[in-house]
Amino acid sequence: MSAKQPLQNGLGLSERAHGAFFGAAVGDALGWPNENRSSRVGRRDSFSVVKSFQRWVRRPGGRFLPHEDVILPGEYSDDTQLLLCTARSLLVGDLWWKQLATREFPLWKLYERGAGGASKRAADAWLASISTVPVIT
Repeated sequence: MSAKQPLQNGLGLSERAHGAFFGAAVGDALGWPNENRSSRVGRRDSFSVVKSFQRWVRRPGGRFLPHEDVILPGEYSDDTQLLLCTARSLLVGDLWWKQLATREFPLWKLYERGAGGASKRAADAWLASISTVPVIT
């Protein structure tokens, strides 16, 4: 199926993909303040239904470099950032993994928000190992 081919509801594959990415970003922006590991300052004791975007403050940096990070209403986390990094890489084709490791991950580490240590170490490991992987032509 091509990206231009209309589907039953009149939307092509490209429009449906854009809708899926938008929906993921909206869900991430609504849910991120409520994650257990969000490092939110002033956590609520009980769960409540979230019906709008929120301004909130998180305290990342761990024990040695704590700082406050203001998250504005509608801002999304590393979950959406990595989804978009992967999607852009897949557009390259068979060498998507090289695009992800050599272009997307190094840039993502400059602007990431909310990523844990494991995600950052995984990005570093991909970049470090890329020179040892043979290029398939």
